[in-house]
Amino acid sequence: MLASRCPMEVCAFSTRGAERVSGRRIGTSTPSSCNTKAQSSSISRVPMQGSRTSSLHATRETLQQYLRRAAVAGHRRRSLRCCICKTSSEQTPSQGGIESQVQALLGEQHRMLRMSDLSRGYCNTVHLATVEGAGEGDGAGGATTTQLVVKLYSDLSTLRVPPEVRGVPDRLLAANEIAPSVVLSTDAGIVHEYVPGRVLSEADMHQPGAASEALMRAVAARLAQLHALPIPAPPFAGEPLVWRWMEAMLGAAAASGATVDYATPGQLQAEVDYLRAALASAGAPVVFAHGDCKPSNLMRRRGGEEASADEGGGAPSAVAKQDLVFIDLELAGPNYRGFDVMKLFRSDEHFSEENMRLFIREYMGTSAPDAGRSSLDTEVERVYVEARMFEPLTWLEAAIFFVLVLTTRKSSSEETERNYKLGKQRWERYLEAKSMIESFGERLEGLPR
Repeated sequence: MLASRCPMEVCAFSTRGAERVSGRRIGTSTPSSCNTKAQSSSISRVPMQGSRTSSLHATRETLQQYLRRAAVAGHRRRSLRCCICKTSSEQTPSQGGIESQVQALLGEQHRMLRMSDLSRGYCNTVHLATVEGAGEGDGAGGATTTQLVVKLYSDLSTLRVPPEVRGVPDRLLAANEIAPSVVLSTDAGIVHEYVPGRVLSEADMHQPGAASEALMRAVAARLAQLHALPIPAPPFAGEPLVWRWMEAMLGAAAASGATVDYATPGQLQAEVDYLRAALASAGAPVVFAHGDCKPSNLMRRRGGEEASADEGGGAPSAVAKQDLVFIDLELAGPNYRGFDVMKLFRSDEHFSEENMRLFIREYMGTSAPDAGRSSLDTEVERVYVEARMFEPLTWLEAAIFFVLVLTTRKSSSEETERNYKLGKQRWERYLEAKSMIESFGERLEGLPR
């Protein structure tokens, strides 16, 4: 269920580690402001004073100024203007409510017998539905049962993905056998075939040894296959999608009238503008990209030698590219090659440059199989430097996403505290990594062409 937020009110949170000050600002409380009552978990609605800039008129003025400064394309302007009139805060639907949504998406041709949750992430909820549908089988009247993966889009997903794009990447990748087949797709969600297996992890991408080498080669070949796909136009046109996402998220956060205490809207916009200019001048290649190419959005089909790896949590000892499929494709489309590669290898823990270089060598060997040794060495270095140059953008995009979550979603005090810590950590990591734009950009310029 989505609840409309009155434009004259914002949610005020009082938590152990994160609270919204004066009804507008989310941040860590200071010792002087802490008291016994403030330690309790509560959510209240605080009317915003008409004498302050929090009135609806001022909110409209602020967003209009933002739109002029961002100078975004027409469809983005329409999306951001919509945020003035309606800002949603999502509440967790009841299980019965979700089952009704899942059945509505499946339609009359698939009668759901039972359902279980696969995941409930920030953007979407994903469910495993056992359904009965018409077809050849042993049931009465030729009815068969099968398992389907049903994904319901949330407002955080649809904000960044216009209706004409939803489902297009899934069908394209499925047609090329690098994603699960699509059963049906609507504006509200998508239904896929069920693929038994396990998703990859950050540890898989940085684990040493022969098993990891096999995995690097398989993942590299699969990503090269994805990046070689033509970009469908329509529905895709214009600049890389990452800039559209960030402008849409910043616009929705601005329309909420709330802020976080570790970064102002002006700071966030300035960093987006800086990165956009810097990466444009570097001439980074744009391909048909996944867009959210983290390890957990790659799945290894179950079977063969995968069983022991599933139990141990390590990388499989034998893997081929056809064993891997991409999932969670809402953000797929024209984007930077280096952004996809860096998302695969960005790590909070132990970063393996050796694995990343091995991956890139296989990736380039698949992309340009006729390249000579010296030429391949140069291209491996080029893609490695290019990808590292994108690390700051991967952190900034994540930081802005959590600003959106904090300012537009109604959550429990525990969730708010967790999201605040995650958002602040990603903002700090961006600031730490920001110099990589210049340092790796200079290295890229110095490479032979």
